[in-house]
Amino acid sequence: MYRGSLFSNQELAISYALNFERILVINQEGILPEGMLKYIGNNTETFFGFDDCCDIVERAIVRSGWTTDYSRRLRADGLRFSDPNLQYSHLVGRFLYIDIHNGRPDIAAIEATGRCTGFARVGEDIRPCPIRSPLKATGRHGFAHTIFPNSHEAFDILCVGYCSKPVMMSQNAYAVSGVIVGSPMALQGTRGVFLNSALDSVDGHSLEITP
Repeated sequence: MYRGSLFSNQELAISYALNFERILVINQEGILPEGMLKYIGNNTETFFGFDDCCDIVERAIVRSGWTTDYSRRLRADGLRFSDPNLQYSHLVGRFLYIDIHNGRPDIAAIEATGRCTGFARVGEDIRPCPIRSPLKATGRHGFAHTIFPNSHEAFDILCVGYCSKPVMMSQNAYAVSGVIVGSPMALQGTRGVFLNSALDSVDGHSLEITP
């Protein structure tokens, strides 16, 4: 029997302290169950050497149901459209939001930003997005959120609607394509799909995809 790696026991202790509840522990035949191994149940196969180690690790991963998109750090989900047509700056239409989750229990994600890296029609290959500017932070004037531990914040991805360069008319209304826009909103301008990003070119937000 041989003593195990002190470093491995330290990693197990840190994982436990960070509240990781599901841990795959794979031990080698002949290693003493000392340190953290003494208190953690080993429900995987024991490997004997280099020849069988990778196969046993792969089988343990498959049995556990682990997926590659899992992360305790930042992950995105919760795609949803706004119910009514909304207006923000030169964009009018239905906005698509996404939530960014911070799964860490201990550290906030300071000034977290998001951007669209690619898009495609369903069933087609993803094409790179030509606009790499940060997406607008939902609910605030800016393009970054501080996402606290075990929390999430929303970002605007795009707007399906109309885009027009506003011409200031008064404090409470402006002209869009010759129409005075106040309340209620008027849907005027170029129709399409537009990113709500930090790009300062009004005409540069359009994506090559139909509404």
